Amino acid sequence: MLRSELYKQQMSVIKARAKILPLSVAVLIVFCAMVTAVLAEEGGGHFQLHGDVVPIEKDGIHDPTNDAVKTLQPPATAMKEFPRDARGIINWVETLDRELIKPRTGLT
Repeated sequence: MLRSELYKQQMSVIKARAKILPLSVAVLIVFCAMVTAVLAEEGGGHFQLHGDVVPIEKDGIHDPTNDAVKTLQPPATAMKEFPRDARGIINWVETLDRELIKPRTGLT
């Protein structure tokens, strides 16, 4: 195959890909927007979001058959004043900086 023919063939492939690229990017952008909208509508599935109050015995973390779940303070009440980011998730660094919580340095 001559060099000029190979060049022409490569250029036609490049041109075809160049036509497809904007469409591919547009499809990707639409897909990302749809996923973002679904997650935002469903609260992102994150338990810390505003308005998402799950009783302790139904949170999937604590044993609902344990009597201690009745004595625990609900997280929504305990963390109500904690600073949150733009998505509504607790900003733990700012919470620490404001000294709203004081983690222990050890187990005792």
